[in-house]
Amino acid sequence: MKTSIVPRLFILLSLFISFSELLAAPTRRHNGGEDEPATPVCSGTPTPSPSTAVVELRPAAKTFLKWLGDNGGSHSKICFYSGSTDSTGVWRNMDKISVKLGCDWITGLLHLAGIPDSETAQWTDVAEWSATSSALARIARHDATVILGKTLSETSVWKTKELPNLRLSQDMGYVSRIEQYTMTDAEGDLEGPVDI
Repeated sequence: MKTSIVPRLFILLSLFISFSELLAAPTRRHNGGEDEPATPVCSGTPTPSPSTAVVELRPAAKTFLKWLGDNGGSHSKICFYSGSTDSTGVWRNMDKISVKLGCDWITGLLHLAGIPDSETAQWTDVAEWSATSSALARIARHDATVILGKTLSETSVWKTKELPNLRLSQDMGYVSRIEQYTMTDAEGDLEGPVDI
């Protein structure tokens, strides 16, 4: 029995076009069931009302992300921080700690990028802090440093964004080690480092 290949080619072409249209259609990406915290990155305290809606970044966050892309290579020794000790957030001592450890931290880099504190005061973990902290973790090279308080939220940006990105960079050979210090008192005294 003699059959023509032409109808089969039309069917294959039709299926290819249908799949191409399906793949090209914009869809909402699922975040794997993990909700993102909605608290300020500096506070170290979780908020129980996470959002799965796509959140538009504020202009200052977009500006900072672009600045990191253009200038991040010259600021690859990064100090990350999270949590609190004796009700004092680690962030309160980061100016002093970053000088002592010889590293850059996000607020210092924001100032270098010309982003005023008045802009970042409106940022949330869900959008701006998560995006900028993740980008900062991706540009870290060689030794990465984190300063943690004695109290740390499991839903902090450090645990949910920065550490996973640093681990990925470590797996790819960009980060050779991640060292952790613990802030032992409200004055910013440190214990450590220990490799994590």
